[in-house]
Amino acid sequence: MRFNWRRRRDVLRQWIRWRGNPRRAACGIAKRHHLQIAKELHGRSSAAVVQVVGPSGDTQVLKLESRRGQADSEYRALSAWRSSELVPAAQLLEPGVLLLEYVYGSRLSARGRPATAELQTVATLLRNLHIRAEGDYPDLWRHVEKHHSTIAATRRLSAPARAIADEAHHALAELPRERFLLHGDLHAANIILTNDRATVIDPYGLVGDRAYDIAFVAVTSPADQERVLAALGHCYGVALNGLTAWFRWLAVYRLDNAMRNGLPTTPTLQALVERLIHQPFPP
Repeated sequence: MRFNWRRRRDVLRQWIRWRGNPRRAACGIAKRHHLQIAKELHGRSSAAVVQVVGPSGDTQVLKLESRRGQADSEYRALSAWRSSELVPAAQLLEPGVLLLEYVYGSRLSARGRPATAELQTVATLLRNLHIRAEGDYPDLWRHVEKHHSTIAATRRLSAPARAIADEAHHALAELPRERFLLHGDLHAANIILTNDRATVIDPYGLVGDRAYDIAFVAVTSPADQERVLAALGHCYGVALNGLTAWFRWLAVYRLDNAMRNGLPTTPTLQALVERLIHQPFPP
């Protein structure tokens, strides 16, 4: 196959542009599109996010993704969900650059122990979010297989923790595959609550099992993860295969991710995995 030098050059330029100085890249893009930067919201190795003010004075969010494919998947997912008003309005300004509606409210992660009414709101949100996937989206199972190989090889985790992931992975491999559009990274900080309404932000836009999103919310809850899983599963109103297996696999995966990156959620996830080690499968 012929080597595509032009594509290699464009990828290299984008890598330098984003990771070399994402703040400067954001300033340049904002200037080109007549946006004024208000403040930096957060940044990581693969993305930079800043709050901007548009020409008409409205507050928006400018998001720069170094992984161009990720920005495309997020934009397609947001477009598919837009009619439901569950997600912010989005515009693809440039390759790898999204302009998003700013969502006001408080993140679920900031509310401590979720109340029953809040969990009912989140369950309704998930039920409306999970639509039959049309089009080309990244596959959830490929995403899981990649991360499971990392879990199996790491020495950060104890042998019992890796055994939980292996057992859950084996159980999930036996289940039939669903093709629903998923958020894919639905931790509590990506759910914004305003009165009795919930909005989600920062989707990966994966295709796969609905139980994955529900288990993800429960695992990343700041407290009472098992109670959150049971409440969401009940309020969702649809019997889902593999909910417990996804919960157990995600608990180990998120712990490995937290330990690798030194995240403050590590102690909470360690306590959850310890409980699961002493809990038979399925509970």
